[in-house]
Amino acid sequence: MDTVMLFALAAAALTGADVAGWHFVRSLPVGAWPQAVETVRAPEPVRDGATSLRFTVRPGDCSKGRNGGWNDCDTGRERAELKQTGYQHAGETWWYAFSLYVPASFRNIWPAKVSFAQFHQEGAKPALMFQNDKGGLWLDVHGPHGTVAKLPLIGARDLRGRWHDIVANVHWSRGPDGFVVVHVDGAEAARWQGATMWARDVYFKFGLYRSHLERNPEGSRVTQTVYFDRIRRAGSREGL
Repeated sequence: MDTVMLFALAAAALTGADVAGWHFVRSLPVGAWPQAVETVRAPEPVRDGATSLRFTVRPGDCSKGRNGGWNDCDTGRERAELKQTGYQHAGETWWYAFSLYVPASFRNIWPAKVSFAQFHQEGAKPALMFQNDKGGLWLDVHGPHGTVAKLPLIGARDLRGRWHDIVANVHWSRGPDGFVVVHVDGAEAARWQGATMWARDVYFKFGLYRSHLERNPEGSRVTQTVYFDRIRRAGSREGL
């Protein structure tokens, strides 16, 4: 993601911006802290170019959607996320890429859950999530009734304090021909074969999303920060 696009995205985080052909808006914007999503420069972590995106969730950073709808404040959730406004559909195959930096000071709050990125579904729960879990980075594959596979991507000792380049190749399908292949830092880290969705439409979200804070009351008193750069999507790996 180039510098101009990053500036546009951060400046318009509550209204909308295009990033490498994607259109993103702030997830649950009503009551959201504007500074939770910001463009930053070195000496803060930058993967490529002059800037990166910093996401910060503080204690009490819950918000809600417009015109009623979902309310994090009523459900033990806090977030600083950007949400794709378009969709992926059954039968499509896409390549996705993002670079993630988790600071050395980042505190794990398991058994509360922390997601760095997710493919959510319109009118249904997430299909795929990139989660911190007990530590490290995990691919959590969901079905209609919960997790069907949890695949390790980066170990807890290796996650923090450096940039990681994540590439995911996904065939969106409600049937057995679906698949997800994830590469981390140039090497294949996980592979899943089977249904990758069960609702009608899928959209991408990234940033910080923590849920089930009732499982760890201490987690709701922690501030967390992560950085993203080079968010891309293409029809082929070469297109990335």
